[in-house]
Amino acid sequence: MDLHDIAARIEKLSTQYAEVYGIERSGEWALLKLTEEVGELAQAHLTATGQSRDRGLAADAQRKVLADEVGDVLGMCLVYAQQMGIDPVEAVTEKWFQYERAVPARDSAGTGPTGTAAATGVGSAATTGAGPAAATGVGPAATTGAGS
Repeated sequence: MDLHDIAARIEKLSTQYAEVYGIERSGEWALLKLTEEVGELAQAHLTATGQSRDRGLAADAQRKVLADEVGDVLGMCLVYAQQMGIDPVEAVTEKWFQYERAVPARDSAGTGPTGTAAATGVGSAATTGAGPAAATGVGPAATTGAGS
């Protein structure tokens, strides 16, 4: 099943949910629901990682709740995209893969063609937001907003 198929099935379920509960779906509603689900994911993460009370759940049950919340966030993100007329496959492809390129051959030291960590996106250059990690929007630089 591809992402378009998943999005279509989720859209159908979201429409049914709105009909049952008398909700008028819109881009704003979907964004607010997505925000709600991200909050629930954060709560599940804190519980599953021991940074919050266990809520009376065993570790395997905490992990299931965490996975369910990831599913809710992904699902509501797809609903939001639909409401806003955004193709999720195109959006991900254009945003995430625009800088994708072949991995450079490594030298005998395993550090890359120039023998530096920066050339491979590994080490201090990658973790400080310099070099390929920052340019691709992946890794620590991406999580701090650099390159966005």
